[in-house]
Amino acid sequence: MSQIATLQLLTSLLVLEGQPGSAERLDVAREVGQGIVGEIVPPRVIGQSFLCRQPNLCRLDVLVSTYGRARQGELVCRLWEGEVAAGPAVATVAVPIATLQSERWCTFRFRPIAASAGRCFHFTLEAPASHLGDAVTVYCDQVGSYADGVRFEDGQQLPGSLVFRSYGLPPDSGEAERRRLQELEAAWQAQWLQLQAREGELADLKQQLAAAQAEMENLRRRLDGFENSWYGRLLQALGQYQPRLLSD
Repeated sequence: MSQIATLQLLTSLLVLEGQPGSAERLDVAREVGQGIVGEIVPPRVIGQSFLCRQPNLCRLDVLVSTYGRARQGELVCRLWEGEVAAGPAVATVAVPIATLQSERWCTFRFRPIAASAGRCFHFTLEAPASHLGDAVTVYCDQVGSYADGVRFEDGQQLPGSLVFRSYGLPPDSGEAERRRLQELEAAWQAQWLQLQAREGELADLKQQLAAAQAEMENLRRRLDGFENSWYGRLLQALGQYQPRLLSD
């Protein structure tokens, strides 16, 4: 598969996953805030807890700023159940920073969490490959109150909340949404396996070509050795002498 075809496949999958017709329902909406948390660089970990009211929690949005320059690395979102991380995250999503736009929402989609209504969750944001001068930040409300959750950094509680939104799915659409994401994942894995097979075939062809070139060089060396041998010189002499014999 060509690089162009691979990019077209990735684009089509991203477009399908981002279609608004998936019945996502807005749940928590903390959309007002003029402050920012500062550049997100290691080892900073920014976080927010919240109470989910919709079933099938499937999406989180945060309002980002790139300072008009951030391009490297990924913004990584991890979601846990409860106010304190215990065990593995229930979802981890990474978004390339180069795709983000300032003062726009960065969307993290993940598999729907069926029984999410009435449960507390918290998410963290970090950018492991970013550095000062080439990093993103997120907006926050530093003075407002949010009764259903807390903002924190590196485990320390802070006032206000991040500017974020969460989304769920209607009860009857959760299973359908899971199947849709599974089909997308299966399609991508199939295409990826095909790409790897093509790359393997190309590697075999390159090895065969290298072997043929080596054999050709060997034949050239043998021919040069033959022409420089006494038998070769004799054949050359006979070849030059034969026309004179025929002309006599």
